[in-house]
Amino acid sequence: MRRGIDGLAAIVKDKFDLDPEKYLKYLLYKLPNESTLTDKEALSAYLPWTKQVQASCR
Repeated sequence: MRRGIDGLAAIVKDKFDLDPEKYLKYLLYKLPNESTLTDKEALSAYLPWTKQVQASCR
């Protein structure tokens, strides 16, 4: 399991130039406030390449 987490952190850092810890904290803070986690459009706002995520997690 640890290798998967490290791999995800490396992808977030290398491909999207985000701080992996900030991105994880952002997701854990924001996602519980979503009314539904099955709405693909709402969840797409949390993808690492969106402007809001880029501004919040660098």
